[in-house]
Amino acid sequence: MARLPVIPKEQIAEEHQDIYDEISATLGRLPAVMEMLMYRPVVAGMTERLGRQLRFDTEALPRSTIELVTLTVAREWDCLREWSVHVGQARRAGVSDETIEAVRQRRAPEGLSKDEALLVTYTQEIMRMHRVSDETFQAVLEQVGNVGIVVLTALAGYYTMIATTLNAFEVQPSPPTEEMTQLPL
Repeated sequence: MARLPVIPKEQIAEEHQDIYDEISATLGRLPAVMEMLMYRPVVAGMTERLGRQLRFDTEALPRSTIELVTLTVAREWDCLREWSVHVGQARRAGVSDETIEAVRQRRAPEGLSKDEALLVTYTQEIMRMHRVSDETFQAVLEQVGNVGIVVLTALAGYYTMIATTLNAFEVQPSPPTEEMTQLPL
């Protein structure tokens, strides 16, 4: 159970009902992070639109890259909910079990393909050092291009916000998955 109760739709101000409806219609439900952000519906709406743009309305990065970066951020923040939501999506996008396990065990970038290792390193440098080395930046720029590196960086920032929100409000995986019971913190 999260630290804050979920606000029922009926208790959301009438002028913000459209935000609730837009989010739940787009995704078929109100995700747990949006349930917390609905305390500030305008923020929830903007967050959902940003996430949709970064994840689905861009051709700058392949789906597998998006999911690998998302898992890396989830692991860096030890965000159980984010990890549990995205591990299956990463597999469906083509991220190998070996790559997922390397990220989960904090062995990555060791053991990854050159391209995967570079993406994980870029994301880890942002999370750990709050900067990216010139060498890593140039290598990723060559790999994904100008638009790709902007989207990649924004994606890491977006999922950092999601992870910190989920962690602060102690939103847990539901239902718990095998991956979550094995995630070493």
